[in-house]
Amino acid sequence: MRVRAAAAIAITVFWGCKSRQEPEAWTSALASATPEVAPQGSVEPHSAASAAASAVVAIRDTTLPIMAPRAPAQRLVFGRGMLGELSADRLLIRSMLRPEQDKTFALSGGRALTALPSGALLAIDAEAVYRVDPGAAKPRSYKRVSFFPDSELLPERSDGQFFWVVHRVTQTALRYRLENSELPMLVSDVETKLEGYDGGAIEMSRDGVFVYSTAGGIARQVPRGKAVIFKPPVGSSGKAIWRLLPAGRLDQLWVVSEDGEVELWTLIPNAPLVRKFRVAERPYEAVAAADALAFVTVVQERGQARRFLALVYDGQGAERFRIELPNDPATSSENWLSNVTQNKSIAVSESEKKLAVGGPTWLGLWDLETGASLARP
Repeated sequence: MRVRAAAAIAITVFWGCKSRQEPEAWTSALASATPEVAPQGSVEPHSAASAAASAVVAIRDTTLPIMAPRAPAQRLVFGRGMLGELSADRLLIRSMLRPEQDKTFALSGGRALTALPSGALLAIDAEAVYRVDPGAAKPRSYKRVSFFPDSELLPERSDGQFFWVVHRVTQTALRYRLENSELPMLVSDVETKLEGYDGGAIEMSRDGVFVYSTAGGIARQVPRGKAVIFKPPVGSSGKAIWRLLPAGRLDQLWVVSEDGEVELWTLIPNAPLVRKFRVAERPYEAVAAADALAFVTVVQERGQARRFLALVYDGQGAERFRIELPNDPATSSENWLSNVTQNKSIAVSESEKKLAVGGPTWLGLWDLETGASLARP
């Protein structure tokens, strides 16, 4: 059997994502990635397997598209004077003042990470909820909560003793109090049904109100209150909403589509579109400060190695700077996508004007206004 046949079989076995390519593109990718070799009987089995694995890696690195995740990863977050990085088995707290004070805490299946109004960090894993206050030697731990793959963790803006978990499937937001309990898990004290929520983008606004995507636009809903629906303003592209990001004004919101269309809406009935621009490359992750939007973007040109960039725009939609990010290569294993994207989480610190991109094996830190690379003190 030729190596090409072995590669085709291996690709079927190792296939780790759903490709949107047409069959002709797949055939072309396979032909370009697998070498011509001698006839049957002249190739050792281990050589065939190695060539097949190399073909799989080449196709994954140069041909297969990486689509933006439906929801934020919630793995990299700034707190007051610290940066938290969450992975499956640990929570790493990096001090922005004294690196020798960095701390690592073991976890069991890290789920999500967010910042509370006080600047504390809140992490959820499979067994507990953890709160890390600025300067604390170790986190406070509380009983676990139900947190599913479709869930999202949001802070309670008005009181740091509470947090929210949104369940997309049920379109429900549950509020929990950080308190000791004799029960096996924390029990929510407030349940809010998110009227018209389509299970897509959701954000807790700066004034503590849910804003989320609906089939016909955006809803704004006070916990326990009624939803107010805002249709796309005149001039909007009307594209499906991928992310909602807070703007500088409380009554405004950045609306981002999956292909990089960015619009600034005012959440007032019949208000005109304030501004729109397009991200230079396809976004993979996105965050916002009061006067800046930051993206991790992916560049995929056929037959060339995939590239990731960090792009930062000001509030007028002008590009401030861009940073070429290091690539983590694909592998022939089933979890290859996790390897490629493991260091592509993004976070901004509004108070400290910092941008961070990274993950468990690499971290970059820059000035949010100038793009200057920052070395930790």
